[in-house]
Amino acid sequence: MRRFVLALAAASFFVVSLSGSAWGTPTVKLKAEFVPVPGFRGTGNILEAGAALHSEWTIEGTEYGGFPPPVVGINLYLPSGTTIEPAGFPTCEKSVLEQKGPSGCPHSSAAGPVGSVLGIVSFGSERVEESATLQTFYAPGGGLQDYIEGHSPVFLEVLPAGHFVNLGGAGGYGPELSTEVPLVSTVPGAPFASIRSINEKWGSAIKSGKTIHYITVPGSCPSGGFPIKAEVIFDEAGSDPPVPEAVTAIYKAPCPKGAGGGKPPKEPEVKKVQGQQLGSRSRDQGQEPGHGTPDRLPRGRLRQYGRRRRSVRGKPLLHGRNRVAGRLRRRRRR
Repeated sequence: MRRFVLALAAASFFVVSLSGSAWGTPTVKLKAEFVPVPGFRGTGNILEAGAALHSEWTIEGTEYGGFPPPVVGINLYLPSGTTIEPAGFPTCEKSVLEQKGPSGCPHSSAAGPVGSVLGIVSFGSERVEESATLQTFYAPGGGLQDYIEGHSPVFLEVLPAGHFVNLGGAGGYGPELSTEVPLVSTVPGAPFASIRSINEKWGSAIKSGKTIHYITVPGSCPSGGFPIKAEVIFDEAGSDPPVPEAVTAIYKAPCPKGAGGGKPPKEPEVKKVQGQQLGSRSRDQGQEPGHGTPDRLPRGRLRQYGRRRRSVRGKPLLHGRNRVAGRLRRRRRR
């Protein structure tokens, strides 16, 4: 009987432990691409051009009471050759967001439009979905400051903070954006909030004498697309302090049109000699007028081309339709 009781107690402890984490590993799906910056022409998925980064994240799992474990960190590795230029962009302090919200930040400190987050929160004794907004601002020191706000069924404010690592790139990737996500408790003693999906876009441009782009697309695109890697760090046990567990997702963003897995082909150079394209025939070489010369002659070039010749060796020189008519008249005379 004693052995049975001990075995039952051990089994109960094992089941309780599994309910927190050990059923498996959550899955992460990432989709990201360079997109144009609103209001700035010549930006987007173009080699060596300014751009914004649009990313979509999907998280699935049942390890944490039937839902994915809480997210405590995200590491995003941009493609090799990507340039981040934070200098010159207005910033917003985290303390301002905590006291006044997004309305207290300078308008130009917003890194992009309002995004969205779909989470799982505790509401009473139940676990329910909650849709929240996601706004990203430029932070002092060159990082990014997120502001997540939800209103129903519970009110929540979450401020994840991100900073860049290895701006020059490392390990086959470009700059790394490392973001810390705090644990969110909506009901005392209840499970922490989880994340199911994220949709965000960040990266803008400003004009300060010249146009400055926060993100610049690499100068070449590998075959298959730009490699982007994400590491989502979960709190495996759903405890504070967290027990981290990293899940990696890799996505290849599409290359710019015409890049063909490398640098776009350069247009052939057309050499000009004295205002004339190489290989074209001039009027002095017997070319009919208007075929080897520009439509409008710039001043100072009139002497070079000269006036239209009226005669050759005393015979009238006819042009265009008059030349054909002249030939017919000569044939009739013969």
